[in-house]
Amino acid sequence: MNNHQKRFLFLAPISFLLVTSWAFLKQSVTLQSTTSKVVAIAQSTKKAGSKWKQKEIIITVWNSTQPNPSAYSNLASENYNSIPIFGSLKGLDVAEKNKLKVIFGDPLIGWPSLRDPMNLKKLDDLIDILKKKTALEAYHITDEPTANDFSKYAEIVSYLRKKDPTRLTYINLFPLYATEEQLGVVASSVDRGRIRYPGHLHGISSKSKAIVAYLDHLRQFVDVVNPDIISYDHYHLYEKGEGKEYFLNLELISQVSKEKKIPFMNVIQSGRFFKYWRLPTAKEIRFQVYTTLAYGGKGISYFTYWESEKEEGLYRDGRKTQLAKDVAVINSEIRKLSPVLLALNSQGVYHSKPLPIGGEAISQKSPIQFISQGKFVLGLFSNGKVNNTFMLTNRNYRRKQQADIKIEMPGSKVQELDRKTGKWKQLSSINSNRKITLDIDAGDGRLFRVL
Repeated sequence: MNNHQKRFLFLAPISFLLVTSWAFLKQSVTLQSTTSKVVAIAQSTKKAGSKWKQKEIIITVWNSTQPNPSAYSNLASENYNSIPIFGSLKGLDVAEKNKLKVIFGDPLIGWPSLRDPMNLKKLDDLIDILKKKTALEAYHITDEPTANDFSKYAEIVSYLRKKDPTRLTYINLFPLYATEEQLGVVASSVDRGRIRYPGHLHGISSKSKAIVAYLDHLRQFVDVVNPDIISYDHYHLYEKGEGKEYFLNLELISQVSKEKKIPFMNVIQSGRFFKYWRLPTAKEIRFQVYTTLAYGGKGISYFTYWESEKEEGLYRDGRKTQLAKDVAVINSEIRKLSPVLLALNSQGVYHSKPLPIGGEAISQKSPIQFISQGKFVLGLFSNGKVNNTFMLTNRNYRRKQQADIKIEMPGSKVQELDRKTGKWKQLSSINSNRKITLDIDAGDGRLFRVL
């Protein structure tokens, strides 16, 4: 071996180390630069806030069909106004032709893309395409995240707002019955004063770790992520009875929603996804929808829509069920109620006795008082000027109930919003004793105002 070859063998490893070190350093600098850019965008956008404006109550599904004209035509005819699409840009065009808004998901739409220069470039290219699509309503970011990752999701939310500020950023949260491990919260370490523990609600322990953990999870989410909407799911209809925390979960979500002035959406049970679930009846779905609206909800998502025969969605192996037809009627009613409800703010929600777990007894100061017995939910609303609107929902989803109420709101007549026309109609005059009787069908809700 000559001296030249010896020199090469000696220098080659050093050269390799220098080259790889330089490449690693370059990549690190690029990544650091990218991360700094993302953090800067997140900080500036968090101050600016979102420019998304809700135009109607969201009516959507989980597990929609593959994008094709026939299936999307069915969704539109069933009175949905939004659908989830994952990864298919073609689906946006099909949705637009059917006047459907899209909640779009893709693996790139997540915080890991912000850590990878190549994926960040791909994400930017995807956003450039998506924001030109008129059907796009929202970016689907994730489902049921742990609180340990909220700061990371805050980054992608802020980044998307900087790039496309008029679109919704969508994240769905766990239900109340999630474990501390799933929530990413240790209840014993939570400051109860900060979470505003709701000790006034019926049937809850003053030391419930589940409520403490859930409220901390929820408040961390709104404080750290700064969401456009609070979406959560809760499935409580089982083969053997019902879960007892449906109204408690609804109350906790609605309290934070009102406090932070962030709309909320309820993902409700419309199928039998697990063996221990039961397939809801049309009345049970109506109950879930109208109790959500009575609490001031601004969105409904049905879980689940398109499934196999085994999992029993609203469609089963492509076959439209009777329940899907029943839900289409409910959706039509929501769309007629939407312009009025969207302009109203919840002022309080009360229950008649016997109170459910998480329910609040009607206040003596309430302008509506129950006289007769019955299971009802009373939602009080204001348009910002007058507090003259209320929704009465039958908590019993098995039979019709008659509600005898006393009205202390100023006015001499009661009007009801017609769910077929979307217009107010005269219901009755208020007599001198201020009492009226209303019949509410099983699980149903009706919207009234006093003039």
